[in-house]
Amino acid sequence: MLKNEKQFKTEVNCYRNLISREYSARFNRRYSLHALKCLCLQANYKYKKVWEKTSSKNITSEYGRIYFDNYTNVFGDTYFHFRYGKGNKPKHLYSLTSHKIENALTCTARTEEIGLAHNGEKDCLICVTKDNKELIRIHLTSGKILQQMYLSPVYKFRDISWNESQSSIVIRSTKSHGSHRQTDIVKVLAVFDVKPLQFVGMMEIKKKEFGTNTVDAGLCQGVLITMHQQSVVKMYSFQHILDKYRTSTHKLDDVIDDEGHRLGHRPIGLKFNIQIKECPPVLFTVSCYDQIVEFSNKPFHYIYSPVKTPEYFEVHSLENKSLIENGRLPTGILDYANDRYRATFWDDDSGRVLHIATSVVSVYDLTTVPSQENGKRILKKSFEMNLSKEKSR
Repeated sequence: MLKNEKQFKTEVNCYRNLISREYSARFNRRYSLHALKCLCLQANYKYKKVWEKTSSKNITSEYGRIYFDNYTNVFGDTYFHFRYGKGNKPKHLYSLTSHKIENALTCTARTEEIGLAHNGEKDCLICVTKDNKELIRIHLTSGKILQQMYLSPVYKFRDISWNESQSSIVIRSTKSHGSHRQTDIVKVLAVFDVKPLQFVGMMEIKKKEFGTNTVDAGLCQGVLITMHQQSVVKMYSFQHILDKYRTSTHKLDDVIDDEGHRLGHRPIGLKFNIQIKECPPVLFTVSCYDQIVEFSNKPFHYIYSPVKTPEYFEVHSLENKSLIENGRLPTGILDYANDRYRATFWDDDSGRVLHIATSVVSVYDLTTVPSQENGKRILKKSFEMNLSKEKSR
């Protein structure tokens, strides 16, 4: 128990943030960040190690669960993501030894998004397997396989990512497959909706349509992104591609030919139902040093490193591609003793920019210049944390 109300306000305001989050429909992410900020900045907190485990392979943590040995062993709590077992030690929930998992995503849903007839859409793990070329959906609490589909007898898929967070996923074929080397195919993309898991389409990205200098492709936020030589990145509307080039809308388990083969089953797997015959209209083109460009949502800006000046991240307006005032941040590319710095938009759609250097973390705001009537923006530092000073104390 706290001794007085003043102690409650000053020491445990992270708890108040968590309580406030329960009554918010739109800003849960921001309340979580407020709570994290409270824990990091208050000096009167003491942390005690209660548990430790090592792994020879990747360790991933999402939604309060910890995945060891490339998703083979799962630790956490059975019912509550934030509460572990005795002594706050994570409990071993289950092992996924029947499949060799290549990569996975955690899919969760709010109560109002779940239909009456559902098979674990509330909490599930969507995995790409290595041994049998399947996409499987696993119940997040019990480890039970809810759904599985065969992908392709020809192409190997390894990468899985969100097209639209908690709504749509995309899986990409590997570059080194023989079918890619024998033809002009750069990448094969398969897209799915996840609530419930449904097949949207599969397409080939070919040099014939997208250019002989095309080297890679991906899908994010409904935008098809192609990477080219000379550090060029081009973007296209995936919805336009669906509307114009999709040839069929078969669902999983549908019969797709006269021989009785079903979509998502052996021996056929998935079917190419998006046939791109010419290059779609290009929405946006940019030349960037590392072929990485990131966009913000309202205000619409983007961050990238120009080819001619790779020592800087630059923040530009999407409307006219102009560099905003104070819009240059160092990349650390000339600091050979350390890794390259990072600059990214904060993922709460506030338009803030997070700049991570070797030992300094800075947050910048995209604010409107008061003297400008056209809403011109300026990048202004709002917060900085020097980790080297904290370490030396």
